[in-house]
Amino acid sequence: MTGGNKALLATASYIDFFSANGVLIEQGKIRKKITEDRQLTESQIDQFLDTYEVLDQQLETASGFSAMVVRESGKVNLRNIHV
Repeated sequence: MTGGNKALLATASYIDFFSANGVLIEQGKIRKKITEDRQLTESQIDQFLDTYEVLDQQLETASGFSAMVVRESGKVNLRNIHV
């Protein structure tokens, strides 16, 4: 994984990818959230959405812990990203 991909994952990890009932939101809404909240370019958003699948996420607990679990599209390889 390149440094650019690590930075992209770190930036995207601040976006809530799941609805209030725990269902992954649709890609158009994810794209809008990333654009508005993280100010990524269209090419960066495309790179993220084409490369990674978000499997699970925990946003800021009372202790400040956050994590996002992603899988590279089409691979079994899992990566834990802690922010």
